[in-house]
Amino acid sequence: MEESKKTFQMPKSSIRYLLICLGGVALVILIGILPMLYALTSLDKQEKDLALRIEEQEQLAPLYQVLQKKVSDRKVSVSLPMPARTRVLKDQVDQVSVTVKGLARAAQLEVMSVKPELGSVGGDAKMAPVVVIVRGGMPQFRNFITALGGLSYVERFDAIEVRPSQTGLELKMNLMVALS
Repeated sequence: MEESKKTFQMPKSSIRYLLICLGGVALVILIGILPMLYALTSLDKQEKDLALRIEEQEQLAPLYQVLQKKVSDRKVSVSLPMPARTRVLKDQVDQVSVTVKGLARAAQLEVMSVKPELGSVGGDAKMAPVVVIVRGGMPQFRNFITALGGLSYVERFDAIEVRPSQTGLELKMNLMVALS
């Protein structure tokens, strides 16, 4: 008996349909499933990041409450003094330096110098510069400048310079004092 070989023959049109179907399946995988997989992993990463941030906020909440309480307990004046403006006689400018030194000491600053510069003022000048150099910290500077603003004869601050020194910060300012 002759052995007949069985061969599987597929028609060419079926092969064509098979390839088209496999291409469609590959296209669905490439266009539909892979982008969704990438989006899903991105959303998972964002979810983990948000969970970490929430956990961090929960851990920091008590500290934040303590700091908020400390800030609210502080009694910091919000309004600045606005006195009616007056003028100082030229022969009383030395009293200005005594007053400024007293304000600096009250603000817990170390007074380096307070010098009225009357030599640079003409005979009929309406203002005289006073150079003030003090040493201390920023909260003390704030209190000092606020107190200076409360003096009725201080017209303006021409220049304020803050620089580091060996024992803190050094503040140099030029005040303009109204003269009569």
